[in-house]
Formats: sequence, C-alpha cells, structure tokens
Amino acid sequence: MAITNFIPELWSANILLELQKNLVYGSAVNRDYEGDIANYGDTVHITGIAHISIGDYTAHTDITIEPATDKDAGELVINQSKYFAFEIDDVEKRQAMNNLTAAYSRDAAYKLRDLTDQYLAGLMAAGAKSKLDPISGATATKAYDTIVDLATALDKQNVPDAGRWVIVNPDFYGLLRKAAVSSLAPSPLIPRCSTAWSARPRA
Repeated sequence: MAITNFIPELWSANILLELQKNLVYGSAVNRDYEGDIANYGDTVHITGIAHISIGDYTAHTDITIEPATDKDAGELVINQSKYFAFEIDDVEKRQAMNNLTAAYSRDAAYKLRDLTDQYLAGLMAAGAKSKLDPISGATATKAYDTIVDLATALDKQNVPDAGRWVIVNPDFYGLLRKAAVSSLAPSPLIPRCSTAWSARPRA
C-alpha cells in the first residue's frame, strides 16, 4: 500500500521538472501568486499601493502627513484546468526494456507545456497595449530595428528598464545574431541588453 501511494508522487515531481525546463512563456510571466491558488475556479485578489503625494517644503511650516493606502490591482481568476491519465499493464511494464512510465509522463508534460505556451501567447498578444506592424521581408537590419522599436514603445509606456525581455522564434533570433557581427548593432546587441533585455528564442 505504501508503494502504491508513493509512486504517483514521484511521477508528479518528474512532470513538474519537465514543465519548468521547457515552458517558454511561463518563464516570462509573474508567478508570485501561485501559492495562493488552491483549486480550479479560485480568484486571487491582488493588492497594490496607492501613490504618495509629493508636496512643496516651506521652512518653519507644518508638513501634511497623509495615510498610506492600498488599491485594487486586479484579480487573477483560475479558469483553466487540464489533466491527463494513462495506465500500463504490470506485465507489459516488466517486459519493456525502458521506463514506460517516465516516457509517457515526458510526452504528456510536453503536451501540457505546448498548450500552456499557446494559451499564454494568446493572452499576451490580446493584452498588448502597443503593437508593431508585421515585418515584411525580414533582414538583420529590420530585426534589429524592430527590437529598437519595441524598446521605444516600452519607454513610451513608462515601463522600467529592469526586467525587460523579448521572446522570438529561431529565425528572428538568427537575424539578431547576424546583426551582432555586423556594423548594424553596437555591443551589446540589444539596447540596454546587459541590464534590461533577455533574448529568449522560441521554438
């Protein structure tokens, strides 16, 4: 009985490792509130802080002290739930040369990763406040110019430099690497790359 209960826990751990290694968009989202999620259908209320007013200082005059207040920063609604299930006959499991459980678990984890990536990509595309026109006839020059345009769009939205990232497909990433060895781009390749950017190729 102890072995029967213990094996599913090992499988679950293996699957989580696969997801953490392979998830592209999952590494680009805020996962701070995962610990507050218990079940499908839960709603996590996110709290932020209200801005503090800045006043003019006058010598020998009392200053105004305002109370610190919070604000509603939105809700995180858990409305997606997926599963997989499979069984392997005990005789077939012993006759097989390889670990069938691990193989099927890896395959299922890959499919979960792919579904999660597609879902997150759709949410990001739909929620983007600034959208650039598609690149026609992509070249190294156009690829680099697009990264600069992305940085400009973020600057206009007052997005902090720290923590900026970009996800690109292998073809686009290849163009950026070509730009890096030409006179198109300074070093580092992407503006503020050392502190603000991480190029993440997407398969």
